[in-house]
Amino acid sequence: MPGIFGIVCGEKSNVSTLGRDLQAMCDSMRHRKTYTQHLHVGDRIAIGRIGPGFLNPEKQPHFTSDGRLSIVFDGELF
Repeated sequence: MPGIFGIVCGEKSNVSTLGRDLQAMCDSMRHRKTYTQHLHVGDRIAIGRIGPGFLNPEKQPHFTSDGRLSIVFDGELF
């Protein structure tokens, strides 16, 4: 099932634990082997996107040049 998923923590967390939990979420959503996944893990956030890969093939999330803001998008713009 395509979609955006993640974990947000109020305090700094173990990056490897967040990464493991994010991958488990991704694996449960990956119903087709052809789906692409984009994952990002920090010390307070772990976010990912999974989907067919042909609608939005760019790696996400996208970060601003200073790295303070990011965006994750899934879907089509008309």
